[in-house]
Amino acid sequence: MFLLRPNLYCSTCKVIYKEDGEGEHCEYCDYCIEELDHHCAWSSKCIGRRNITAFKNFLFMTVALIVYLFAGGMFAL
Repeated sequence: MFLLRPNLYCSTCKVIYKEDGEGEHCEYCDYCIEELDHHCAWSSKCIGRRNITAFKNFLFMTVALIVYLFAGGMFAL
């Protein structure tokens, strides 16, 4: 008989997680995401294992753009 451990099964999605993967159900998207970090309101996506580097690049580029625009505005005066 195959018994499921409660931490490896999502009763909402009916998904069985892998042993090494850590899955979590997002209440906003209604999907299971591997290694869920958070649900981003700005991009309206879940940030997890597969897109965390793209999200960090997005944050870096956003901050770089704000610094560039602020510095350019200061020199324009």
